[in-house]
Amino acid sequence: MNEKTPSTGKPVSQALGDGSQASEARLRRVARLAARRAKGTAPWQQEGPESPCVKVCRLEPQERWCEGCYRTPAEIRDWPILDAASRQAILERISADHPNS
Repeated sequence: MNEKTPSTGKPVSQALGDGSQASEARLRRVARLAARRAKGTAPWQQEGPESPCVKVCRLEPQERWCEGCYRTPAEIRDWPILDAASRQAILERISADHPNS
């Protein structure tokens, strides 16, 4: 990966990586998103369901989902990079699990 960050001019691997497995996974995810962005196919460039966030951000400790939107921490974290089909699947799970929401 030879791309450089726009803000510092450092190679992306130096800016984001510390050599750990998590850093390597993050680098791969950033590289995939950069490639999709260049093609115009990054998730935030596509149409799709909007976030169900209602600005009541409290994680329910036993069930491990947000009390406001019923998404899991991973779903909240990944929402901006999910494609429309994945977002729709989350909304359908929320509707099935919480019919009165």
